[in-house]
Formats: sequence, C-alpha cells, structure tokens
Amino acid sequence: MSLIEELNLLVSKTYTDEDGEEVHPTLLPPLNEYEMEKFVRTLPEDHLPEEVRELLSTASGIKSSDYGEDLRFYGYPHNHEWFPLSITLQEDGAGNFWFIALDEAGNWLSVYFFEHETMSIIKCAEDLEGFIRDLRLSMENPGKDHYTLVSEKLVWELARRPDSRTSKAEALAKGDETLRLFVSPLPDNYVIGDLRGKSVDDGISLGHCTTIIPHPTELIWAGEPKVSFWKRLFKK
Repeated sequence: MSLIEELNLLVSKTYTDEDGEEVHPTLLPPLNEYEMEKFVRTLPEDHLPEEVRELLSTASGIKSSDYGEDLRFYGYPHNHEWFPLSITLQEDGAGNFWFIALDEAGNWLSVYFFEHETMSIIKCAEDLEGFIRDLRLSMENPGKDHYTLVSEKLVWELARRPDSRTSKAEALAKGDETLRLFVSPLPDNYVIGDLRGKSVDDGISLGHCTTIIPHPTELIWAGEPKVSFWKRLFKK
C-alpha cells in the first residue's frame, strides 16, 4: 500500500477512543509550492522522494486528538542536535518524540521513537508508510496497539537490557571501520549505541549520560555515563 493509500484509509474511518468518544482524524493542509521548496532546501542534497512530495501535496500531516502533538510529515523546526540527519514527525508533549532517519542522499529510512529519560531509541517502523499504518491501528485498538506498545512498554524494557549499549572496547573489537573511526578518539568510559541493522522493536539505550555525541551521518551515538554521588565521593 502506498503512503497516500494508507493516509486515505486512516481518514476514511471514524474511531472510538478509550473514553468512548468518537474521533474523526483531520488532515493538515498540504504544503504550497513555496513551502515545499523551502522544505526541500533543508534536506540532504535537496532531495525529496517523489512519494513523499506527493504525500505533502495532499496533506502536511494529521491533526492530533489523543496522541500528543500533531503528526507533521515535514517535521518540527527544532530538530535535536543529537539527530543531525532526521525529521521529527511527532512529539508527545513530555520530551519524547518520533523521528524518521535520512541518509546522506536524502532518502527517507525507518521511523524511531526517542525516550529522553533513559536516552533510549527504538525502531518502531520500517518506513513512513508503516508508521502511518501503526497510527491507524492505534486508533482502531486504543491502548492495545504497536504504536502504544513501543512508547509505553518496549522502550522501558530496552533500557534494562545490558546488550542495548556496548563499551568502547567492545565496539572497537567488532572490526567495523565506521565504528572504529567514530569511537577511537573518545575516552574509554564512554558507552556506544549502534542502531544500524536493528529490527523493528529493537534499539539502543545509553542510560543516564551527561554528554551525548552523535555520528554525523550514521545511526550511532556515544555517551559519557553519569557518575553517581557515591562513586565521585569514593574516587576522591
């Protein structure tokens, strides 16, 4: 199913929320020619995939009801510095958000959810089409859907998994040249999160860090773990 078909299917239905109230999805107005070109100039290589251009010519997003802020296909203007090649699609109003990753050529890749307390990032859809489908299913089955499962359960389980991040030494031992060039200059106490090749529902969690360093083009991050008061005290 195409992006337009998924979008049309979503807005063709009337939904019932957890309080028993009817919900009618509303599309945000499409981008005009000036807005479209202005948006394109913010993208790598000024490249906007044709299917996304067609989508934005139909609607620029979906007006929110019970799911945080509006879903904006053209993103929010304050993309976080930790995500240099990305577009923030939706925020939940609590500091967490969904974003779509881009590559250096401007191609649109997978959709991820970022949870700020545990510095966790989980892959929630292979592409924008899958994300829109998950949103529709979340409205059909409020509270029992993948969209909610990712943001309210899986991300917290991920944060408790020891394999959700690696040490610098472990990262260097993988024999990955991209990883080696990124982590080699970092202090030895840094932890590394590598999202490349992750499946849907999997991700990384850097834990509580005082500093986050993103790779400029790849889905890799490094973080300096926060040292507890007692560790600082006994280190003196």
